[in-house]
Amino acid sequence: MTRRGVNVLPWLGLRPGATVLALLTAASTAAHAVRAADTPPPVPAAVRLAHPPASNNDPAGALFDGRITALDLDAGRIVINGISFQLSEKRTQVFRQGLPAPASALRLGERVHYGVAGADPAQRVLTTVYAR
Repeated sequence: MTRRGVNVLPWLGLRPGATVLALLTAASTAAHAVRAADTPPPVPAAVRLAHPPASNNDPAGALFDGRITALDLDAGRIVINGISFQLSEKRTQVFRQGLPAPASALRLGERVHYGVAGADPAQRVLTTVYAR
């Protein structure tokens, strides 16, 4: 790079020490993957298969909007937008104005946000109900 104190790369305008530093920096920025010859390649979908996405038919994890059209607390049934759901004492949490509330606090005609567990229509259980 330099010869007898003369800058070989005058067009860069760098001193000899800066030229070496610039070349080392440029050489170190490239990353190379190395794999031993006797190891098999990684499985491309290993990460995606570890946590498969929920199908579009699975309502778990989604919140829906609706209006209570029928309510039978004694039987543990509630109808929201014409769809019947079960109320479970252990699984259903009811919130009103951000605070926990009993299921008896729900009113007919009230607008709610709700979460559902179970894709089978006969076994749909409300997990969470947010009363407005």
